Amino acid sequence: MASRACLLPERGILRISGPDAHSFLQGLLTQNMDLVSEDCAVYTLMQTPQGKFLFDLFLIKDGDGYLADCEAARAKEILKRLFFYKLRAKVELADQSGNDAVAVLLDEGHESAPGAAEDGLCGVTYVDPRLPALGKRVILPRETAELCLRDGGYELTGADAYHEKRMALGVPEAGFELLPEKTFPLEANLDSLHAFDFKKGCFVGQEVASRTKRRGQVRKRILPAEIQGEDLAPGEAVTREGRTVGEVLSVLGSHALIQIKTAQAAGKLQAGDSVLHIHLPDWADFTLETSGNEDENDA
Repeated sequence: MASRACLLPERGILRISGPDAHSFLQGLLTQNMDLVSEDCAVYTLMQTPQGKFLFDLFLIKDGDGYLADCEAARAKEILKRLFFYKLRAKVELADQSGNDAVAVLLDEGHESAPGAAEDGLCGVTYVDPRLPALGKRVILPRETAELCLRDGGYELTGADAYHEKRMALGVPEAGFELLPEKTFPLEANLDSLHAFDFKKGCFVGQEVASRTKRRGQVRKRILPAEIQGEDLAPGEAVTREGRTVGEVLSVLGSHALIQIKTAQAAGKLQAGDSVLHIHLPDWADFTLETSGNEDENDA
């Protein structure tokens, strides 16, 4: 049976280069740029100064610069934000989304190290740095992307196959469950998905994220749920014993990602006429117990 691959039309590519590219990104992003090489990709975020999610990037070294897999619909907004912080730094920023596409090899890389990169498929291939179970990501020429994948022996499938897989694994994504200037990254468990290096030094929004991580107090979490019953729609309230305790963020097939108060995650949960069965992902390095009254600003 052929391995599956799909293109992700919602993702685009930026190129960030120049003599100051490393130091420029190091001061902005949540992950350590010292880890990025041609052999290793990282998953990283840019936050607001208040520690809320702004956008995410998959970064890999490319010659004298970096390729950044980002939200295609927000590529211009991301560039505008980077230009805002650029000041006098010797950095060049370009949107390559018209030339390059992003694909996922769904059935590969599961036993590999997160971010491990290799040549192949007419472009750059690396294991998803968040979670190897998500497969390998590929940056390849847009015009020949489908041909490259087919010639590589892959069966092309729709992007829903990728999204259903990540939702079943409990991995939220920009453009879907991660809401700019609203979501706290630790509520989305992005620290468990290798988006942060809390020892690297300062980055935008560090104070809130570091304080929340240090205290270990996250009052809400984004968690995967299996749906039993009628179809659901994003935005529906999640209830427990008649009280609202969360919200449905996204639905695909029998899978949902919901945001829920950690103290209310046990027991019978419903959304509309459906029952929700939540579970803690295998990769989670947290529990659902809470231990006090967190400050409202602490995720």
